[in-house]
Amino acid sequence: MMEENRKRKVNFTDVEIRKLIELYSENKTALTAKQSNVVTNKTKQETWRFIMESLNSCSDSGCHRTDGDIKKKWKDLLSRANKDVSSLKHHPTGGGPPPKTSPYSDIIVAIFGEDSPAFLGLDGVDSGCPQPPEQLEEGM
Repeated sequence: MMEENRKRKVNFTDVEIRKLIELYSENKTALTAKQSNVVTNKTKQETWRFIMESLNSCSDSGCHRTDGDIKKKWKDLLSRANKDVSSLKHHPTGGGPPPKTSPYSDIIVAIFGEDSPAFLGLDGVDSGCPQPPEQLEEGM
């Protein structure tokens, strides 16, 4: 069996990333809807498709991106912003330069707000720890 050699796509350019952030911000309501019914899911798919078409039409890299590529890039940008927020809040003591952050993190944090659960987590929720025995007895 011959293995097909897949070529990696060109990295997203600064123009593409900024346009993705702008388009996400404009369509945030549709993309962050909490419902997961047929209508909402279809709206989300159509919105991602719209973002893909808009991004491909103004791309300066000449690379055709799929909606999956764009969703993955958005998740990566959001993850990086989350790490940057965390590293700035928990900066190690002892001086030294502040940690390096992505130039896009501030923009992404501004879209959601610094107090968003996307960056703070949920209060009182720790999925890795079982409840202490005293809390289990109180609930009975």
